[in-house]
Amino acid sequence: MNIERFHLVDLPVIRDPRGNLTFIEGPDGKGHIPFDIKRVYYLYDVPGGSQRGGHAHKELHQLIIAMSGSFDIVLDDGIEKKRSHLNRSYHGLYVCPMIWREIDNFSSGAVCMVLASNLYDEADYYRDYDEFIRAAKEAKDGLLRMPGSAFLRSAVFSRSPVMPNAEPRFRKHAHSQTDAPLEMPRYAEVP
Repeated sequence: MNIERFHLVDLPVIRDPRGNLTFIEGPDGKGHIPFDIKRVYYLYDVPGGSQRGGHAHKELHQLIIAMSGSFDIVLDDGIEKKRSHLNRSYHGLYVCPMIWREIDNFSSGAVCMVLASNLYDEADYYRDYDEFIRAAKEAKDGLLRMPGSAFLRSAVFSRSPVMPNAEPRFRKHAHSQTDAPLEMPRYAEVP
C-alpha cells in the first residue's frame, strides 16, 4: 500500500556553537529526497485547534518539516491511516502521491514547511475524500492486475532508480525510534 511508502528523512545537522545548520539536497548525487524541489511553502500562525491539509495529490511528492514547534500528520491511503508527530527541523516526512493528509495539533508558534516536486496545480488535488477513496481503490485494483506488480503489493524498499547511488538515510515510519536506515521505496516499472 502507499501508506508504507511514507518515511522519515533524517536531514544532516552541522553542529556549531554559533548555531546549527541543516540543508536539503535533491536527487543529484547523494541527495536527501527523491525529487527535484520545484516549490516551497510554509504554514504558520495556525490558530489553536485548527486543521490544515484535508486533501491528496495525484502526482505530487512532498517533504514536510516542522521548522519550529510541532504538529501531527494523519496519512491515509484509503485503507489504512497512520499518525506521525513532527517536532524537529532536521527530520522531514516524505509523502508520496495518492496519500490523503490532514495536519493538526499545532503547537504555539509552529511552522510547517513543505518542499514539493511540482508547481501548484489545482488539477493535481483530490479535495473530496469520497472521490479520493474511489480513485485509490481503482488504482489499487489496477496495480493488483498489472503484470509484475507483486513487489508493489509487498511494499519492498530498495534503492531508488532516481538516486541509485544514494546512501540509505530513511526510516520507515516517523514514529520509529530506531536509527536503522531503510532504503528508498522502489518505483514500479510498467512494461
